[in-house]
Amino acid sequence: MEAMRRLRAQLPMAFGDERGEEKKGSTGVQRKKEEKENIRVGPPRPTVGPSTEGVEEESPESSQDTKQLGLPISSETSLVGHRKIVSAVAVDRAGARVATGGRDCQVLLYDFGGMNNNMTPFRHLQPCGAHPVRFLEYEPHGDTLLVISGAPTAALLARDGTELGQTARGDMYVRDLKNTRGHIMALTEGHWHPSDKNTFVTSSEDGTLRLWDPELLQKQKMVIKPTLVRPGRVGASTCCFHPNGRLVAAGLTDGSIQVWDVGAKTGQSAAVGLVAPPKEQMVSKQDWKYVLQPKRVVRGAHQERETISCVRITPDGNQIVSRCTDQTLKVWDIRNPGKPLADFSGLPATYEQTELCFSPDGQYILTCTSADESSAGSLVFFNRQTMQLVKTLRMPGHAVRVQWHPQLNQIFVGCGSKDEGSTQILYDNNLSVRGALLAVNRKARKVADAYVEERPVIYTPHALPLFREEPPLKRRKDKESVSMPQQPTDTSTVKDPRSMPQGKLLTQYLLKQRGMVKQTDPSEDPRNVLLARQEEIDRSEPTYTKAYSKTQPNPVFAGSSDEDD
Repeated sequence: MEAMRRLRAQLPMAFGDERGEEKKGSTGVQRKKEEKENIRVGPPRPTVGPSTEGVEEESPESSQDTKQLGLPISSETSLVGHRKIVSAVAVDRAGARVATGGRDCQVLLYDFGGMNNNMTPFRHLQPCGAHPVRFLEYEPHGDTLLVISGAPTAALLARDGTELGQTARGDMYVRDLKNTRGHIMALTEGHWHPSDKNTFVTSSEDGTLRLWDPELLQKQKMVIKPTLVRPGRVGASTCCFHPNGRLVAAGLTDGSIQVWDVGAKTGQSAAVGLVAPPKEQMVSKQDWKYVLQPKRVVRGAHQERETISCVRITPDGNQIVSRCTDQTLKVWDIRNPGKPLADFSGLPATYEQTELCFSPDGQYILTCTSADESSAGSLVFFNRQTMQLVKTLRMPGHAVRVQWHPQLNQIFVGCGSKDEGSTQILYDNNLSVRGALLAVNRKARKVADAYVEERPVIYTPHALPLFREEPPLKRRKDKESVSMPQQPTDTSTVKDPRSMPQGKLLTQYLLKQRGMVKQTDPSEDPRNVLLARQEEIDRSEPTYTKAYSKTQPNPVFAGSSDEDD
């Protein structure tokens, strides 16, 4: 033991110089901690290179800046399948399925768990007929998908795409829209309640917002009407819930933003004053509530003839961010919305569904821009604390919808043009988890050519001459005898039924004894007998010319003329 101690004392504690190897003062616990920090998080980098059509080529400095910002934008892939621009994107809470809708009136469902690197959908749906899809959103506490289209009714779809029902449609002849049971014009947007799974809100071009119960789609829960400066009808182009669920904000086509408190006191009766509505406008049970007075109003937030494409409330509930087709994005204080906190301009927005969203921690504001003559469509990042532009990424075509999923830490951007549409997925191999990483690493199965036939020909059994068998001689004769045509019978040899032996009935016997049954020649033709008898009758007693028998005993018939010929 003493020798071993002396030997250990003579050996050096570390090998190599101080630059490339471990430091003398580092302990084993510290080394394990450093190794754990250097371990790569998430799946390895995909062998099949993802598409980089929209992501800008980053220099080492910009790549380092991106890592410092914590943006998952180092890699990109795309979901294909739409024939026109993608105008709606929704991801379920777990991040397993993605639903996209476009102006081609289709809803496509993608499953990351069963999808390969081809990124194709597993189901095509057209739940709203010929109406373009404007907005999609999954229920926060389930798998029900809310579909908003150009129709006045909203549709609910199950996880597999089965339709669960549609909301009621209102009466377009009712003047006061709070007296009807549904929307009468095209819907613009809809959202689920953040905490109540039995409530969702819809906005429409008819100027109203309505709250619904997914279990009772033919019965609305509440009607919200905005206050207007002058009489008329102003449409609601967008809407959203406050994170606490008590407030509902909407952007109107007159350029104003209004916020209502749906948890406060509301009206119960839909009657207008003491004057009862006409009988045609009466509804059997008007048991829904209505809200008329907003809690916050921002007049002139945007230009009057422009469309407010998106309104969102920050995760902390203190600010409202609005996006408009007048190429601006504005940030408002929800407690004192008199003057905007920030005003960003030069953001083209051709489509009325151009969206904005927030990062999961609420630090960044993301918005889409459309392509114009001077620039391409892009995804823009703003820092919410400094109110400064942080990053701009190019996108193929026009960028319309954007969603940052908090569980996957991946960004979904709906973009495209009038000829094609795609959903771009931005992710990072170290910062993102699951989602697109599962699909890009999974190659499509290669089908063997020997088992593939483009147009297979199916033959019926024993149809080819090679497999035909001659039938036996007896069956052949039976077939010929059956198939031979039957010879016509000779009427001259047929006996008269009356000449045949009569039966033993009493009636037949009495007729025969009294001579009432005349015996005829069987070989005689009945037709000739009747014709001969008719000639004799005509000579003796003419039937039709009896009145002219004295004045014109000999009939005179008209002769043929050249005109008749």
